[in-house]
Amino acid sequence: MSLPWLALLSALTMLVGLVLGALSLPRRSIGPASAHGRRILAFVGTGLFLPSYLGLFLWLNETVAGWPEAYGTSCSGRGCTIDYLVASPGLLGGGWREHFLFAILWFMPIVLAATLALLAMRALCGRRVAS
Repeated sequence: MSLPWLALLSALTMLVGLVLGALSLPRRSIGPASAHGRRILAFVGTGLFLPSYLGLFLWLNETVAGWPEAYGTSCSGRGCTIDYLVASPGLLGGGWREHFLFAILWFMPIVLAATLALLAMRALCGRRVAS
């Protein structure tokens, strides 16, 4: 019974880390005005987010029955991210743990793609895109 509460606490810590990271972005209306305050918020947000993300991923990786072998991949260990992403749609037929593992697996590639798209837009359109 304590593991779902630990997973919920870890997910909330991830959310707090994301909010602190978002507040660290330079904005006119929210967050600290100084660069030093923004760096502290970014550091604290990252420090809260990454361990929570990794902990949730590792816990779900162990608790989802048969993952990853039962979902079409025999890869295990380091360097299996692409195999996991290819096999992950099979997780959508399960319960909340399977859905949460699917979301955790796809979160980082989506964030990476959005970041690269934003950087490309800034390079092509000028500095003031999405700020």
